[in-house]
Amino acid sequence: MSHKRWFILFAYLIAASIMGMIILALAAFIFSRLFLLIFQGIPLALPFNDLIRYLKAASLAGTVIGCGCWYIYYRHYRK
Repeated sequence: MSHKRWFILFAYLIAASIMGMIILALAAFIFSRLFLLIFQGIPLALPFNDLIRYLKAASLAGTVIGCGCWYIYYRHYRK
């Protein structure tokens, strides 16, 4: 496999992992707020500062997961 193809695979895995983690973080954030609204009666507030913090953490986690997936795939391919 050429270096260009490995780089495209690496970029795809990182981008897909980042997008997946962002969607997962947003869904967990909204579901947890809805849970608190329904069962605890806490008003549904979506603080922007917390949301930005969660998105940054999800982006970092997606990058780490994407690199790990690429490394495992590359190591398995070389055997």
